[in-house]
Amino acid sequence: MGVWQVPSDLLARSRFTVSPMVDTIAALRALHDPRTPWQRAWRGRHVEAFRRMLVGRPVVAGVFADLNRNVRWLGDGRLQVNDYPEPPLSLDEAERLVFLPAHCRRGWVVWDKPTRFGIVYPVRGILVDPTSPAPDGLARLIGANRANILARLDTPLSTSQLVAVTGLSLGTVSDHLRVLLDAGAVGKRRSGREVLYWRTPLGDALAAGR
Repeated sequence: MGVWQVPSDLLARSRFTVSPMVDTIAALRALHDPRTPWQRAWRGRHVEAFRRMLVGRPVVAGVFADLNRNVRWLGDGRLQVNDYPEPPLSLDEAERLVFLPAHCRRGWVVWDKPTRFGIVYPVRGILVDPTSPAPDGLARLIGANRANILARLDTPLSTSQLVAVTGLSLGTVSDHLRVLLDAGAVGKRRSGREVLYWRTPLGDALAAGR
């Protein structure tokens, strides 16, 4: 089944979709044999629980296989799905062809002959390190002044104090605080004649990634 012969009408009906089962298999493969930095980092957080599960259910490791295959279009309706030396498989009777993105390094094929076929392929962006955001990422997301105000609120401050430390006008500070309040990134309470603002857990998470 190295090449699928795909009719043009089947290709026109094909769809991109997602599958929890496919993502589960991809996660299990990453736990079993991580190949990329993001997989190794993710595995480090979950591998002990995975090993405890295998102790109770040792046959589960049997779902893994060496699925190192290349997928590419060859032209004339021919879709190479692996490098097996077999005659092309005609999909003339197929009713459905789907493409399934998954968090995996390499994909695989799925089918329910003769009517349903699918290609699992690596989703783009999985090699990005989620623990290393760009230094100015928060400023680009919510604006430099708003990010500056959020960064200052690791301790409660009043509006007038924020005006003093940021150099912004009272109206500008108030506008930014209103947006941050609406988003749940800061909280407020009255203290005497002042209203104090501080970061919520959401605000802390945003500020930590700035």
